[in-house]
Amino acid sequence: MRIKLSLIILAVLVLIIPFAQAQPFISTPSKTPLAGAKVKVTYVTGESFEATLDSEGRLVLTNVPLGKVNVTILEWKGVPIGVTYLVTYKNPVIVCKEIGKLEVKVVGARGQEIKGATVAILYENKVIETGTTDTAGTYMTELPQAKYKVKATYGGKTAEGEVEVVGSETAKITLQLDIFVTLAGWSMTLPEFIGLIILVIVVIIALVIIAYEYSIWRRKKLAKALVTPSTR
Repeated sequence: MRIKLSLIILAVLVLIIPFAQAQPFISTPSKTPLAGAKVKVTYVTGESFEATLDSEGRLVLTNVPLGKVNVTILEWKGVPIGVTYLVTYKNPVIVCKEIGKLEVKVVGARGQEIKGATVAILYENKVIETGTTDTAGTYMTELPQAKYKVKATYGGKTAEGEVEVVGSETAKITLQLDIFVTLAGWSMTLPEFIGLIILVIVVIIALVIIAYEYSIWRRKKLAKALVTPSTR
C-alpha cells in the first residue's frame, strides 16, 4: 500500500512539476572558466550527484525540476572550495568569488628579472600547479582562496615562500634567487662571479709569464745558434 502511494505521489509530481534544461557556466571573477572543477548538483527534489566541469567550465543538465538546481563547487585544482550557488535555466552563469589571482615575481641577487624560472605552487605540501616566468620574471595564475607555498627554481638555485590568496583579490609574492649574473647558461652567485674573474686574471697572468719566459728562451737559443765557433 505504501509503495503504491509513493508511486502515485511521484507520478503526480512528474505531472505538475515543470522540467527544463540548465547549462551552468562557472568562471572566476576574471571570467576564466573553472575547467575541471568538481561540483555537486542537487535538484529541488533532493536528488544529487557529483560531476566535473568540461574544458569550458560548463555542465549540461537535462530535465531539471522547476528549472532550478543548486550547484556546490567542491574543489578546483585540488583545493577545496565548498560554496553553493543557485542556478536557473534563465540565469545559468556562476561567478565564483572565492577565486583570487596570484602574481609570482622571480628576481636575482641584483633585483634583475629572471626569465624562464620554474614556479611550483603547493597546497598542503602537494604540487598543484607548475609554470615558468615570462620575460618580466612574472608568473600569473588563479587559485581558490587558501594559503600556499611557492617555490622558484632556476640554474640550480631555489627560493621559496608562503602566500595567502583571497577571493576576488590579487596576492603578490617576490622570490629572490641567489643569482648575481648568468653567463653562457651558467647562473652564478656573487662569490662565484668574483672567483671566475680572479680565475680569468690568474690565467691571463700565467699566459703572459709563459709568453715572456718563452721569448727569453727563444732569444737565448737564437743567440747560441748565431755564435760562430772560434778558429785557432
